[in-house]
Amino acid sequence: MNRKVVFLIVCALVMGLFSGCQKASPATVEPVQVEQDATPESQPESINPNSKKAALIVQVGGLGDEGLNDGAHLGMKKASEELGLEFVVVEPTEAAETQTYLRQLGEEGYGLVICMEYGAIAWSEATAKEYPDTTFVQFGDLGTEHEAPNYVGFAGEVWNTAFLGGIAAGFVAQDGNELVEGRGSKPGSKIGIVFGLESVGFYQFEDAFKQGIREVCADCEVIVDYNGGFEDTQNVKTITENMINNLGVDVVWLACGTAGLGGLQAVRLNNAYAIGVDLDQDWIEPGYVITSVRYDFESGIFHVIESWVKDEMPQGLFLFTLENGGIDITDMSTIAEFVTNHEKFEELKGILAEKRQAIIDEEIIVHNTVYLNGERYPWP
Repeated sequence: MNRKVVFLIVCALVMGLFSGCQKASPATVEPVQVEQDATPESQPESINPNSKKAALIVQVGGLGDEGLNDGAHLGMKKASEELGLEFVVVEPTEAAETQTYLRQLGEEGYGLVICMEYGAIAWSEATAKEYPDTTFVQFGDLGTEHEAPNYVGFAGEVWNTAFLGGIAAGFVAQDGNELVEGRGSKPGSKIGIVFGLESVGFYQFEDAFKQGIREVCADCEVIVDYNGGFEDTQNVKTITENMINNLGVDVVWLACGTAGLGGLQAVRLNNAYAIGVDLDQDWIEPGYVITSVRYDFESGIFHVIESWVKDEMPQGLFLFTLENGGIDITDMSTIAEFVTNHEKFEELKGILAEKRQAIIDEEIIVHNTVYLNGERYPWP
């Protein structure tokens, strides 16, 4: 699959740099030292040495989630290795700490602060007004007009990839469409979804996913549950096992950060299927993950970082789309090695290719709960 990101400018291409490999405490943020051309002694005393450094505030759950946080970190490490920058990674233990970290990093004069905590949009923009010399980049903010010129949103048209993930789930959940013999073969067509928290952002995910299911399966039943956070892998494992063994679910979409790893394990142990999220998670439980609803964080964020380094970041929104390759589902090459029902597998690939192009051509308009002010997709 071509992972190269071609940028779509909405108002303008923007964003910035972030790199890290060290956890910071609330009391202090220590930068990781990376070799640079200029030494601290060669810099004028009036220049804050942190102004050329970047910080990444990850979502609660931290690094090691094999998803959103690790994806952002990959892009940062690539930028650090190729552009020679210093960076820190900050790992809040709860969402409320994010606001404190935003202010602390601004106070310490970091040149760029990237925040991956979806619920911190208002905090990030407010902090940007207080620290005009720091560029704040906030994940999940789809707005294109901001009061603070040093504040930028970046996001993906995740409703479109959730729709495609729903098609995959709805197809495989139907009796007779099992891709691997004996796997996910409970009678009926039931699909489970496990989210981290209940919010309009997850409603957006859910509604688009359900629309995708409905595209191929009029009779599918969907069961939704919430983990109450992004860290408790054991709880998600229990939720997933209950869905499979007691509710008759064949396919589970796990969109709950690090906690989702417990659900992926449960899918394997109970011979069902999963849909991954944020990164390519197909490899985590090979043969059990049909596809993943993913961002290409590594390539996309590297190029955004590069634009910050070159001082080429106009205001606006950096948007990941199907067309520019910033978001997509995986090509299912991992599960392909385990497929026994090749006829159905090829049929599924054909449907996904057709629907993907129809979205790009605007022949299919996927329900967007956020843009529709919370209006939900109609579901029985």
